[in-house]
Amino acid sequence: MLAIAESLSHHYIEDLARRCTNPAVARVIHATNADEAGHHAFGRTYLERSVARFAPRDRAVWAQSTDRMLAPR
Repeated sequence: MLAIAESLSHHYIEDLARRCTNPAVARVIHATNADEAGHHAFGRTYLERSVARFAPRDRAVWAQSTDRMLAPR
């Protein structure tokens, strides 16, 4: 669950960064997102390795579900 939460926060912060117009706040957002990007990458790797234990058909379902949940909005 934490891997999903970290990935969601990464995409949420990306969205904030795109819309931010205050330079000082933008620097904080970019610094925060640099840290979150590492968490997102770790979570993605963890999920891929965890799902590898399932049958190919079940892995495909997991992959599609995860991609939909984590896609930028």
